[in-house]
Amino acid sequence: MMPNTSIYIPRMSITWTETAIREVMSCYQIGTVSYVDFTPINQKPGFSENVDQVVKSAFVHFSSPALSSDGKYHFVSYTLKGNTQLPLAFWSTIQNQEPYKLQVSPKEYWICLKNKNPVQRTLMNIHQVVENGRYLENLVTAQAEDIKKLKDMVDGLHKIIYQILNCVDCDNENDDFEFYGTPGLTERINSALSEPR
Repeated sequence: MMPNTSIYIPRMSITWTETAIREVMSCYQIGTVSYVDFTPINQKPGFSENVDQVVKSAFVHFSSPALSSDGKYHFVSYTLKGNTQLPLAFWSTIQNQEPYKLQVSPKEYWICLKNKNPVQRTLMNIHQVVENGRYLENLVTAQAEDIKKLKDMVDGLHKIIYQILNCVDCDNENDDFEFYGTPGLTERINSALSEPR
């Protein structure tokens, strides 16, 4: 079987269902569809439920594409809508990472592409996955706030230390003064504080 038996369709009408996509792929003898993952167009990061009301994307996964077990193209010996080589041309084009234009109705066609990043199936249902995603999204937001607070605290400490060292330097006329008995400590601290973080 082909190592990547799923395709990506970037745009299709919002009216298409998994059952209808199965029927199209079966009708054209492209293969047996295992499942379809629909995704909204131009979704922003996060888990917002806003979706385009006209088009959507789909990842179509096949349990048995029209290929032999060694991944070679299998020639269809019967005529399908006047074209005996449609599955051969389809999978050949997909495997070459080129787009295949599949006419699915008189007014609509799909651009079919190789799915370059297939997502592994999970035992969780979609609601559990989304809830876990929302939990992680909230956790990352809270951690970002903590990081900002810590950064502000370090910046404040940096300013205080710099002011203290400048005041000590102002009181000392000798460039090689000893700060708590350590020669050159002020320069080393200033150097360390001025390094990029």
